[in-house]
Amino acid sequence: MNPYFFALFNFIVLAVFLIVVLRKGLTTFFKRQREELEQKMNEASVQHEKMRAEFEVAKTQMKDVESKIHDMRLAAKREIEFESKRIEVEADGMATKLLRDCEVKIKAETDRARSTLQKELLEMSLKTARAELAKELKNKDESWTNQMLQTESQSLRAAGSK
Repeated sequence: MNPYFFALFNFIVLAVFLIVVLRKGLTTFFKRQREELEQKMNEASVQHEKMRAEFEVAKTQMKDVESKIHDMRLAAKREIEFESKRIEVEADGMATKLLRDCEVKIKAETDRARSTLQKELLEMSLKTARAELAKELKNKDESWTNQMLQTESQSLRAAGSK
């Protein structure tokens, strides 16, 4: 007979023997493996659901945070606009006050300059008038003196001719 035949026969006998002997052990082993896998799958499913619920909570919280951030941005924008208007009004008020103060100072300085110029003009006018009066008085004095001298000289001539 063929040598391969005996090798094949030995292999089949060994396989049948192993199946019969190990059948109960293999069945128990695979059954236990299956139970462990099912348990792990159930645990993984529970954890998956738990994680999904946590994700939904986090997603909701994130939406709330985004909403709060949006509200805060709007509030900040309104506050900035309000503050800008307040500053603008305050700056306009300060500019108006400064303008009024400057106008008052300009008017006071103008009045002071006008008063100083009037005093100087009056002093110059008085000086000029005094000079004119002095000149006129000098001329009148000289004229009177000359007239007196002529009258005296005529009187002396008339007394000398007599």
